[in-house]
Amino acid sequence: MATLVAALTFCGLVRSASGYDPVAVAHGRVPCAGALFVIARVDRGRFGSWQCSRGSGRSPYELKCRESDAEVWILERIPARPRVLATRPALPRRFGRAVRARLANWEFALAWLPGARGNAEAFARRRGRRWLDLGPTRGLVCIDEIPRPVLQAWHLRPRTPHGGCFATG
Repeated sequence: MATLVAALTFCGLVRSASGYDPVAVAHGRVPCAGALFVIARVDRGRFGSWQCSRGSGRSPYELKCRESDAEVWILERIPARPRVLATRPALPRRFGRAVRARLANWEFALAWLPGARGNAEAFARRRGRRWLDLGPTRGLVCIDEIPRPVLQAWHLRPRTPHGGCFATG
């Protein structure tokens, strides 16, 4: 199993209803942009000619989709680390303080208004796109808004038993 996982091509993240899904090409002639597109469509229930099945047990994938010789996976874990960026993000409005990180093909930011303590605003954007305002965090940001590795890279404190939500203040 380890050799198969080593041969994967990690393509990036697809935003889904439950957060961000890590996508990889297992084999076949599928470019990464195509793999991300397929998984985004599958997430919306549009399978086209792709046959998909769920992983079970200790499987490295959550979902495996096939079409002829091509195979695309939604991975159980994100195989890349976020990079915390030192420059201030060019967000849609002015903030007093902000943290920013890049993970694969997405960039994330938390920004605080001047004088605001724990109530940050969350933002996300795909590479080359505009910032999406994910709304105020009310002192808590969860992994369906910003992936766990990013929240950990910012050294935020987990506030739930399994680390699903983190304190922003």
